[in-house]
Amino acid sequence: MSHSTYEDCSSSDLKIAYGFIGPLGTWRPVFWVPFGLDCIAITLVFFFYHPINQYIHEEGKSALAQVLELDFVGLLIWIAGIVLFLLGISFGGGKYPWYVYSVDPVEEGILIFVLRVSVGTLVPLILGFVLIVACGCYEYFAAPKYAFFPAILFKNFRGFVVLQVATFITGMLYYSLLVLWPTQVSTLYASSPVEIGWYASATGFGGVCCAPIWGYTQRRFHHSRWQLFLCLFLCTLFSGLMATVSLNSNGSSTAFVALAMGMTTGLSTLAISMIQCGVPHAYIGVATAIVTTVRAVGGAIATTIYVTILDNQLGVKIPKYAVPPLTAGGVAVSEIPAILTALSDSLDTSPALTSLPPKVLAAAVEGLKQAYVSSFRIVYLIAIAFGALATFISIFAADVDHLMTRELDIKLDEGAHIHSKKHTGVGHIIRDGQIDP
Repeated sequence: MSHSTYEDCSSSDLKIAYGFIGPLGTWRPVFWVPFGLDCIAITLVFFFYHPINQYIHEEGKSALAQVLELDFVGLLIWIAGIVLFLLGISFGGGKYPWYVYSVDPVEEGILIFVLRVSVGTLVPLILGFVLIVACGCYEYFAAPKYAFFPAILFKNFRGFVVLQVATFITGMLYYSLLVLWPTQVSTLYASSPVEIGWYASATGFGGVCCAPIWGYTQRRFHHSRWQLFLCLFLCTLFSGLMATVSLNSNGSSTAFVALAMGMTTGLSTLAISMIQCGVPHAYIGVATAIVTTVRAVGGAIATTIYVTILDNQLGVKIPKYAVPPLTAGGVAVSEIPAILTALSDSLDTSPALTSLPPKVLAAAVEGLKQAYVSSFRIVYLIAIAFGALATFISIFAADVDHLMTRELDIKLDEGAHIHSKKHTGVGHIIRDGQIDP
């Protein structure tokens, strides 16, 4: 089962989570249950998982000495850059405006608009971008012994870099849907926690169903590059079709999100297998870690961008769609902010709502939903641009059909019992800075 398939399975747990929240009225079991399962998993791995000859050993150095030579500097620069960059995106339009302007009179009857950059948004964005570039420069010029981003991998443009770009944008589509879809369901289609959970499980259902299919087609029909292209095209198509959202599109939107998530699972399956086939065997582990990291970073950036866009759009659309029904119903302007807050937070027992006539309240709820529909549509349309770019880039990926054979260079010998010998002196040994096969 691929890493992406595992995530799809876990996303289906939303249904179980909402099942706890509904009857019990508390969110705490949602975290205690996975904590217990994780403890069981850790115990089983500790006692029963003993891979043999799967570690890289450097002659003359202890494990602690090798750990201290890891690329901590590059890792810290990368983390700082990503965090600052995400803060800059999230601040824009929220905590700080994207820009500020003033209207200055030049002379009587003439005004001039002066546009100024918002420092609170621009500074973390620039610092984050500079640190990300600095991380790349450090990895290339400093060449740490156990680099977080090994230069040898990034020199393989078609077999590694292109696939990383496709994976990055896959993460943008994948994780954004995981965040947006539950919000769309809870605001437009369902109200009870259990019903919301069933809708939300469509993301995991699509992934679990499609992952084996893509695994079979890659092994059976080959042409992995063109399968990756097709998968990206379909993912972009179904993500774009989510822009047809309406108050009555619960069936079609559920189908589209399930199909889109099924395609993203295929993308992960194809990209990871192509990368693992195309890199030197000694770098399979770090290459897989990079592709997983890149996808997660793409998802984090996309989630920040999409949520920021959604919030900004709602700030414009809610007054446009929800305020007119209230003013038409005779509601005082001073009372409207409290009503909109109660509606947005689903505070049904709020005094601001209980005092409203039923018809006025129903019209305001309808207007609020229309505001969400219009805002979601903008976000999904923007997602098409990212998907189209990834689809185009995938054309330049290197094919790996000639590497997908039954020939094994290293046999995975795993001891599935409590006491097992972990190393027999065979495997990857570093001698004089060179890794022996």
